[in-house]
Amino acid sequence: MESRMKYVAGMVISSVGLSSILIIFLCLFFILMIPVLLISKDIFEPTQYNQQQLTMIIPPSEYREIYENAAKEYGVDWYVLAAIHYVETSYSTSKSMVSSAGALGHTQFMLCTWVGWSYSGCKGSKGNASIPASIYTSPRVIAQYGGYGRDANKDGKADPFDIEDAIYSTAYYLSKNGYKNDKEKAIYQYNHADWYVNKVMDYAEILGATADLNGKWIWPAPTLSVISSDYGWRNLKSRGRDFHDGIDIVGANTEHAPVYAIGDGIVTKAGKAQGFGEAVYIDHGNGMVSRYGHLQYNGYAVRAGDVVKKGQLIGAVGAGRVGSSEGPHLHLDIKVKGRFIDPLTVLSPR
Repeated sequence: MESRMKYVAGMVISSVGLSSILIIFLCLFFILMIPVLLISKDIFEPTQYNQQQLTMIIPPSEYREIYENAAKEYGVDWYVLAAIHYVETSYSTSKSMVSSAGALGHTQFMLCTWVGWSYSGCKGSKGNASIPASIYTSPRVIAQYGGYGRDANKDGKADPFDIEDAIYSTAYYLSKNGYKNDKEKAIYQYNHADWYVNKVMDYAEILGATADLNGKWIWPAPTLSVISSDYGWRNLKSRGRDFHDGIDIVGANTEHAPVYAIGDGIVTKAGKAQGFGEAVYIDHGNGMVSRYGHLQYNGYAVRAGDVVKKGQLIGAVGAGRVGSSEGPHLHLDIKVKGRFIDPLTVLSPR
């Protein structure tokens, strides 16, 4: 009996021992696999961003002077005018320049607001009265009925379909509605909706921040000058339709090409980055951050916390497929106030 009990006890202990060993082995296995799983996730999964971050577009350069002149004339901010222009008609690229509500032109004025609400045809209307062009473009009629339409280019017509007239009229409207004392209230009068005010102010803040960026930055890779993938929507074999939040840069000898900081700043991260394998992030102040992706593994010349100067070496382009890529290249993107902008709007491969 005693030997049988010892045998049973030994079997139990052996069983418990084997279970314990198995549990310890599995725990060690998963502990060791965590870094591998994180690295794999970091390398192969594409970066995901809120779509709202991807929609900011810098205005065409030909409009900048119009915004600035109108802003100076009526005491408003040019970037608010640009933001309204963008929100209303995407910088005059909308297919139809007449809305379903009847607002028309580059900055979408209701005709009764343009010509004046005391005009006889506007009484009892929602602002979209049927008014002949010969009437609503007449500076004399507009002055008579207290409208906001302006003849900015002095051609004898105040035309909402003329870009100068439209922008100056918007500036005049904001000025007359108390812009100097309360910007948001004036914008609310332009389109009676809180979401509209928030959207315009949001874009205006970014446009204001990017106002003086052009010409202050250098190209990050002097030996590379070919843009293999532009900023914006693209079609990828591996992922289908995809928004590219930066630009991809290559050249004759892309692998190990030196990469430099585009401007002064502080390195906030240098190391593994989701989708990029290895990347360096630089905070340039005033809400601007630049990111350099697909760099050589452990080949960056800076680390988090370093203060860098424009043109300082920060790393080198990785060899082969670093991160989620089809081949060696430098990915550069720029964020301003939390939104991506096209890097080519502030620097060029010279």
